[in-house]
Amino acid sequence: MCSPKSRATYERFKILRSLKMIARFGSLKIIVMTILQAFQSMIFILVLLLSIAYIFAIMAVVFFKTDNPQLIEFQGAFDNLYRAMITLFQLFTMDQWYTLLKRLWIDNSKI
Repeated sequence: MCSPKSRATYERFKILRSLKMIARFGSLKIIVMTILQAFQSMIFILVLLLSIAYIFAIMAVVFFKTDNPQLIEFQGAFDNLYRAMITLFQLFTMDQWYTLLKRLWIDNSKI
């Protein structure tokens, strides 16, 4: 009987055996190498997007941090850099952006 730990180790090495297939087939090797090169480019784009989001988050904290009591609901959205990054990510991905916009329209109509 094998222990569960040695069985898990065996399963991991069994997965690595499938990597031999990449070396055997030239066309599969080309595909895998192309995907790896694409990931390198995507990492550069991700770093660029995060840098831009970081700059906009700093600007949002400086410009939109408010002490206006009528906008107290949105004071936490740009209160610090962490919250500003989350709010910007929510707006970049268009996740519930209409809810934010609708609440802002309602609050700005009161001013």
